Amino acid sequence: MEVKNKEVENKEVEHKVLETENSILQLEIQRLTKELDFMNKIFEHPSSLVYHMERFNVKDKPIWIDTHLVTIQELQKLDQNQKVQELINYKQSSRYDDNDW
Repeated sequence: MEVKNKEVENKEVEHKVLETENSILQLEIQRLTKELDFMNKIFEHPSSLVYHMERFNVKDKPIWIDTHLVTIQELQKLDQNQKVQELINYKQSSRYDDNDW
């Protein structure tokens, strides 16, 4: 009788472990699916070169920005970090401006 109880207990514990692992894997699949969807959004910028594209956040949501075509106003809408500040400074102090010609 005791042996059967231990077997049942072991099976229950094993089942709970499998359920937990399954939940973790489902969350990982969701995370990877979101990441893949985001990565595919780079193709929404057909006129931009891939090496000009960088990942930034707006309200903690990732977006692609073409660092060569972006305006200062667009940069100011992004979640601020050191890279964004560097781009703003670069755009403000740029010696060459297409509008000058």
